[in-house]
Amino acid sequence: MLQLIAFSFRTRAERVVWCLNELGLEYEVVRISPSHLQDTSSSDHARLASVNPLLKVPALVHKLSETEPPFVITESLAIMRYLASLPTTPVKLVPENPQEAARMDERILIGLTQMDVHLWLMYERTGLHRDTIPEGMVAHSSTVVKKCMETYTNKWLLESEFIAGDSFTLADILFCHLIDWTLGMQVVDTLEPHVVAYLARMAARPGYPQLWKAGFQ
Repeated sequence: MLQLIAFSFRTRAERVVWCLNELGLEYEVVRISPSHLQDTSSSDHARLASVNPLLKVPALVHKLSETEPPFVITESLAIMRYLASLPTTPVKLVPENPQEAARMDERILIGLTQMDVHLWLMYERTGLHRDTIPEGMVAHSSTVVKKCMETYTNKWLLESEFIAGDSFTLADILFCHLIDWTLGMQVVDTLEPHVVAYLARMAARPGYPQLWKAGFQ
């Protein structure tokens, strides 16, 4: 039994939802409200704290048997890597070829270090109004994300149909979110036509998460 703990709105947890859908795995999503986490006596606080003391989502709880404790893992990409490694699905979201798998990992790490972390810092400052993030960090992070889009993402999608080559992989799940987030944070005003076409192809996939269909929120 696979149980995903997620917030009631779109977050990085939807990456995992898409991964689960693509793999055709049976799962349950438990949606909790961040506002309930302030109350340490609430069931939402207790549920999330039991699997992640930092009270962050997503968290995956995999009940392997009736006799052993469940396997718990956090962080969206780590969860996706775990799910893709399970022997119960014939779908391959990680290439079997070691060079192709390494290329996918390389591009995932570029996305995480050059886009994801900077988009989050920007959102913490401008969306959550956290003064602990220096105001100058927003401009710096915006520049880093924009450069990554121009130097890497646009180029990769000119060279191949998908982010990491000729097949759909975990890298596509990540970058669809990152590109959409980049638009939502107004790092770029418009996307290159071939990137727009790529996003449309991805959104047409049956496993595409429902909470992403409304666009950035």
